[in-house]
Amino acid sequence: MRFFPRARPIASLLLLWALSPAPEPPGDPAETLAVSAWYNAEGHPRPAGDLLGDEWREDNGLERKRWLAGMHRVAPGTDWRAIERANAAAELERVKRGVRAPGRWVEVGSSNQAGHTRCVALQGEHLYVGSAGGGLWRGTPEGRNWEPVSDPLFGGVDEVVALEGRQGDHLFLRRGDEVFVSSDGGAEWGQAEGLAEMERLLRLVRLDSDPPRALLLGIDSTGRIALLEASAGEERFRPLWTGAAVLHADLWLVRRGAGRGREIWLAQEGTLLRSQDGGRSFQSMTTVEGAVSGVRLAGSEAGGPRLYLALRRGRQWRLLGSDAGGEFQELSQLDDFWGPLVAFSGDPEVVLVGGLEAHRSTDGGVSFHRLNTWGQYYADPARRLHADIRGMTSLPDPDHPDRDLCWISTDGGTYLSQDRGESLRNLCLRGLGVGQVYSTLSAAKDPDLILAGTQDQGYQRGRRQAARGRGPSTPFDQLLSGDYGYLVSQGKDQELVYASYPGFVLVQEGREDPELLYPWVDLPADAAYAWMPPLVADPTDGGSFYLLADHLYRYRRRQGPYWAYRVHSEKDFGAGGGHYLTAMAFVPGHPEHALAGDDTGALWYSLDGAVTWRRGRAEGSDYLRPTTLAAHPTDPLRAVAGGAGYSGAAVWVTRDGGRSWRPLGEGLPRTLVYDLVWSPGGDLYAATEAGAWWLPRGRRRWSNLMGSSAPRVAYWSAEWVEAAERVRFGTYGRGIWDFIPARPEGR
Repeated sequence: MRFFPRARPIASLLLLWALSPAPEPPGDPAETLAVSAWYNAEGHPRPAGDLLGDEWREDNGLERKRWLAGMHRVAPGTDWRAIERANAAAELERVKRGVRAPGRWVEVGSSNQAGHTRCVALQGEHLYVGSAGGGLWRGTPEGRNWEPVSDPLFGGVDEVVALEGRQGDHLFLRRGDEVFVSSDGGAEWGQAEGLAEMERLLRLVRLDSDPPRALLLGIDSTGRIALLEASAGEERFRPLWTGAAVLHADLWLVRRGAGRGREIWLAQEGTLLRSQDGGRSFQSMTTVEGAVSGVRLAGSEAGGPRLYLALRRGRQWRLLGSDAGGEFQELSQLDDFWGPLVAFSGDPEVVLVGGLEAHRSTDGGVSFHRLNTWGQYYADPARRLHADIRGMTSLPDPDHPDRDLCWISTDGGTYLSQDRGESLRNLCLRGLGVGQVYSTLSAAKDPDLILAGTQDQGYQRGRRQAARGRGPSTPFDQLLSGDYGYLVSQGKDQELVYASYPGFVLVQEGREDPELLYPWVDLPADAAYAWMPPLVADPTDGGSFYLLADHLYRYRRRQGPYWAYRVHSEKDFGAGGGHYLTAMAFVPGHPEHALAGDDTGALWYSLDGAVTWRRGRAEGSDYLRPTTLAAHPTDPLRAVAGGAGYSGAAVWVTRDGGRSWRPLGEGLPRTLVYDLVWSPGGDLYAATEAGAWWLPRGRRRWSNLMGSSAPRVAYWSAEWVEAAERVRFGTYGRGIWDFIPARPEGR
């Protein structure tokens, strides 16, 4: 694998840039050259977020949330999250009844590029890791033999508690304001009881009492802090204690010594309380200050104990310290802090905090240094932390009384430190299949050659390997960091591949020996477009592609690694209100015929190569906001559009080339359709927020495609891999999966 150009010192790169011949001026004044440089001091492609800067990184998360919210378009008063929770509950009951898929599912990968993890729990010889979208996983404490244990459940894990049970580990899993319970190590799951009076859940922790218990901290319907408990073998939480009416709280449990299993410290905003009877009663110790907008609490038993309290006012976090709950002293301001905070039982002076990067203090929180910069991860993923620190957990090592174990969960997997943060080891380099995939592109002539665009794990390339037992089969190379989607290439030949990034378009040239071209391709100036703007391959020219914005832009190669763009259609889809195109497709074999949709729910068609557009009739599509359009492979007049289906149909069909549209089929739940793809024979497959679905040709009723073996997760992309006669799905939390129909078409 090589990049273009090969590694050079940055001074040489700048000189080369200055002395290289300028590209010929655009022949049309409406055409703009789009180029930017992107190399670090070692001559390697820089992490994209590093190049775009701190301000971009801060805004990026907010813009992404807005992008996702816009996709989930609903009528006023409709709660799409509640609808999806109901979908998930229905799916859990369906799995319990036993179901079969109309074909075979095969997990592809990535096997070596873990995605976003959040939490851990250690129970005996089992280490549990909770991921953002891929559920709960179990492996050895050394990071081997990973297996999913919550596949019947949709979604991710915020916190997990594992207790010793009679039929295997008894597991409590918190996701937002829901808790799920398994009494048999994850074989079967149910929703926890006793939470009807809880308005919001804050923390789920293990108390090492005799026997150990799960403690749940939250805010009840009266606005007061409440602590609940449950033991192994129980599915119902019982009220334990109720405190003051506050919005923010956190707790820390003594893990070693005489207070283990009994002593709990609780921060009710700026007030500190202490329990010495396992949470049944609390005594006020000190008040630091009044109302705050955030609170985190950690402690070290070695300080009698030494307590660390992080408080937020507005957007600023401050770290304070106290010995044994006495007067708190301000230690430092935390400028890169997202909530993870841990101290250690063996050394009261060491404290870790996490944000974009992880920071370590050895002087009791007065000063901090980074464990590593986020760009250093890419040269040494086994020992350097991935960016975005999501969780930290420290426990005394049960095998070494003077040592602590610390797990750090990131957007690139979970790490273990046995020396309080001095060194780290990545536990997720093999088998933890929790990648968050936006898009895949398989080579038409080599269907095992797969490109993937992911969230936080970058632009990846792998060659599918045959499955050997359970788990992801295929390792992928991460060619460049960041978030990539909408991978397109003319005819899927992978000779020129275009990938969308929130800020530019990445270009890869060459299928067998690919180069990531320097410089990148800029987005149109002063245009309105989605956080990750969709791209469409030009069906007539591999050196061109289309970018969807308030206008339709066509990019074409000028020379070498330079692309120029111009407005292809004068149609203003923004309509003066910042609107933009969200989906587009050309009719196979008819490049003059194109279909498009915008974020208002309007559907359009063009008969002159996407230059002029007419609006199709689609009564009731106001809340659709199309995310995908797919033209039928053999019928030029038939196509489907998919999008938000919470306040109307999620899939629409035209049989007259886009002039009129109507809802398609029954049986699909109220959900968001991310992608649609036809098989050559006319079967239709849907990747949705509620999983994978299938509409057999000639039928009018959608069927659930997942059976019992596919993961319950959001499916973001779907492509028909013709040479392999299968559908390749990209999932948001469980990587890439292939579905092989029971009767492959063409046989």
